Amino acid sequence: MKLNEFLRGIRRELHKAPETSGNEGKTASVIVSFLEEFEPTRIVSGFSENAVAAVYESGKPGATVVLRAELDGLPITEKNTFNHASRNRGASHACGHDGHMAMLLGVASYLHDHPGEIKARIVLLFEPAEEIAAGAKGISRSRFYEELKADYIFALHNLPGFNPGDIVMKKGLFAIASKGIVVELKGATAHAGHPEQGNNPVFAMTEIIENIKAISESYNRSKKQAMITIIHIRLGEIAFGSSPGTGVIMATLRAPTDGILNEMGGKVTQEVSEIAARHRLTQDVEWVEEFPATINDAGAVSILELAAKKGGMNVTWVEEPFSWTEDFSYFLNKTTGAMFGLGAGKDCPPLHSENYDFPDSILENGVEIFIQLIKEIDSST
Repeated sequence: MKLNEFLRGIRRELHKAPETSGNEGKTASVIVSFLEEFEPTRIVSGFSENAVAAVYESGKPGATVVLRAELDGLPITEKNTFNHASRNRGASHACGHDGHMAMLLGVASYLHDHPGEIKARIVLLFEPAEEIAAGAKGISRSRFYEELKADYIFALHNLPGFNPGDIVMKKGLFAIASKGIVVELKGATAHAGHPEQGNNPVFAMTEIIENIKAISESYNRSKKQAMITIIHIRLGEIAFGSSPGTGVIMATLRAPTDGILNEMGGKVTQEVSEIAARHRLTQDVEWVEEFPATINDAGAVSILELAAKKGGMNVTWVEEPFSWTEDFSYFLNKTTGAMFGLGAGKDCPPLHSENYDFPDSILENGVEIFIQLIKEIDSST
C-alpha cells in the first residue's frame, strides 16, 4: 500500500469521529491502537488528560526531539456530505487536526520501518484541548514532559491560502497572543411595566461595548494586529414581562505581544469597573483561554529551513505573524523549537469553516518534512 493511501485512510477515519476539547478519550484510544502497530519503545498516557506520547529510543547518543499533533475537533457542525464527514453531531475536524495526527502516525510508520537509521530519541506527542489553550499548558507542566528534557520541539499547522505542500516559515513571532474575557454584570430584576423598580444592566452593557470598541480601534491604530472582538452577549432571560437584572459580555483580546495584551486587558477591566460602579451594578471579570505569543527560536527555524531544502520542498517566508493563536507557545516557552505552516492550497476552505476538510494530497509532505527535520538534527549532533 502506498504511503498516501495508508495515511488517507487513517485521516478519514479520524475525521469521521471528532471530539471536542477535553473529550478526546476515544480519539486517544484510536491513536494508541495505531501506535501499537508501529512498536515504539513505549507508549505513555495519563500524564495529562487524554494526552498520548510514543517514545522511540534509538539507544544511541543524540538529541531528544518532540513532534506535536493535536487531538481535538471543534464544536462546529460540518456541512460536507462525503462519506468521511463527521458522524458526531455538533463537532468536526474543521481545523485539520485529523491531518496533523495522521502525519505523526506516518512518522511512526517510518521509524518502525527504519530501525537504527535515526540516533535521536523521538517523541510523538498527541495533545488534547489545543483549541481552548489547556492541552500544552498542562503537558508542559507535567512530570513526563519535565523528565523528557527535550532538546527540540516542532509542530506544523496546515494553512489554506498557501500553495499545497509549501513550508511556511517565520523567525521570531509566528502567531500573536490572545485571551478571552467574560464580564458578568448584576443589577436587579423587575416587572417590565415597572423597570424603575429594578436595575437593568443593558445601558451599562451598551456603554462597555462602545468603550471596548474604542480601546480596540486605538490599539489597532498604534499596535499592529492588536484588536478586541465581541464574541457573545447575553441579557437576562427571554421573558417579555420582565426587565432583566443580569448581563454577560464575552470578548477575545489579541495582540502581537504578551505585554500589549496585558496592557489592553488592564484598560478593559478598568472601564468595566468604572461603568459598573456608575450604574450601581456588581461586576465579575474572568479571564479564559490564554494563549501566549508563539515565538520561534531562530536556530530551530534555520534547522527547519535546511530540512525543507534537503527534502526538495518549496519554502515560503511570511513577514507578518499570523493573527490566530496557538497554545504551542507554552512548549516554546520551555523548549527550543519552532512552529511552521504547511500550505493546504489556494482553494482550500478556510480553517474553522463548516465545509473545511483537510487535503489528503499534502499528508506525505507533512511526514516528509518531519523526517527531514529529524535527519537534520541527527546530522548536527
